[in-house]
Amino acid sequence: TERHDNWESFRLSPNVHVYPCLRFKETYPEPFYVPPYQLVDVVQRLRTALEAADVVYIHDGELPFHFLYDDLPTVLSFQDFVYPDTLSNALSFARDDLIVASPYVRDCVIDTIGQYRAGIAERMHVVPNGIDLSNFRATSPLSWQHHLSQQGYYLIGCPHRPDPAKGLLDGVHLVAELKALRQVPGEPMLLIPRWIDSRINPTDGHVYRTLYDALLDEASQLGVRENIHIHEWVNATD
Repeated sequence: TERHDNWESFRLSPNVHVYPCLRFKETYPEPFYVPPYQLVDVVQRLRTALEAADVVYIHDGELPFHFLYDDLPTVLSFQDFVYPDTLSNALSFARDDLIVASPYVRDCVIDTIGQYRAGIAERMHVVPNGIDLSNFRATSPLSWQHHLSQQGYYLIGCPHRPDPAKGLLDGVHLVAELKALRQVPGEPMLLIPRWIDSRINPTDGHVYRTLYDALLDEASQLGVRENIHIHEWVNATD
């Protein structure tokens, strides 16, 4: 997606060149919630790019313009089988190959789409999600993390967007229980990243913004407001 903080082309790796030029909604969710002329612009840009393509890969099934890919081998992936953007495109899958993230998702696809799409099991490949430990490993804490540790806190990460379904309030209650138990030296500190999209439009009133206030109110009522630390987004390279 083209957005205010990501609009120039760049290389993700030596063989991967990224062009963030598609004019979807800048922030998640509802990527298609833009004027029709912007969606037409997306289609036209994709059509131009596909003129030189050998194969099309659609991550999480989130490009629904299937008529663009009729003459090209097309691979889709479903990283989940929950979110509406993924499900709406999953149910219309009729292409060459499908990548799923686990045997469980594979079984879900067979039991649902398989009811009307013959042979889908033979076109699926399970590529398990996970962490490549050659690229991601434990490192020295950042300076502010080290400072909190020096103050006697042990740190608990909650590294996701502030979606009510992602367990933030559960994390607050966990911190309250751990603090009451006092079975570990020091006190718990829940680290919550300020969602990366906040830098685009910090005042749009989305639930991601208002949830911070709700969880801090809950923390205050539980007596653990001082055990909650909201910090700026930490990139993978930091």
